[in-house]
Amino acid sequence: MIVAYLLLSYANMTRKKEGPIYSSFYLNLSEEEQKQVDTDREYKRVTILYGLIGLFFVFLGLMIMTLLKVFGYLAILCLLIDVIYFFASFSKLNS
Repeated sequence: MIVAYLLLSYANMTRKKEGPIYSSFYLNLSEEEQKQVDTDREYKRVTILYGLIGLFFVFLGLMIMTLLKVFGYLAILCLLIDVIYFFASFSKLNS
């Protein structure tokens, strides 16, 4: 649950467009290229990705504490949505 708290706190910061952008796409750019990138789009992308990973850990913790399989299914659903969103946003970056 600590990991979920940290991830959701970071997602909340990026939702407000505050703090660093921990994106492999953004971090691998030079400083000049980073200035040209639409930071609002990167903040949105990072917020969604880290928020879904945080929700995954919330559901995983709830599944462990309550022993209900429904939370496990919700955790898997969060991961699937996260992977699909990652590849969809990555394909938009390359085009």
